[in-house]
Amino acid sequence: MEFGTDIDRIIKFKENLDEWGVSFFFPNDVVRILCYYIGDELTTRDVLYHQITDRTHLAYSIAYKADIFITSDGALQEFELPKKITDRGFYKPVTLPLIEFKRQFLLKKH
Repeated sequence: MEFGTDIDRIIKFKENLDEWGVSFFFPNDVVRILCYYIGDELTTRDVLYHQITDRTHLAYSIAYKADIFITSDGALQEFELPKKITDRGFYKPVTLPLIEFKRQFLLKKH
């Protein structure tokens, strides 16, 4: 592969990310604390029904004030945030499965 081709692909990829409105989020203390509070509130039964990665992603969406959180974890869609979190002014974004997100937001635009 030619050098110019690789650079062109990287530039095109970055342009696509910009066009799609993709953002990158990094761990910070707020994410860490939210993960702790969410995990601390879960009962043994809850832990069996929630995927740890989805709980972590939910904490990111809360910390970075996302409007919508997409997850296939049905139990997490119904999960209520611990009072420790809501008392500090954080909220849970609208939480939907992908198919519902497509139906409500993507298919409406066409």
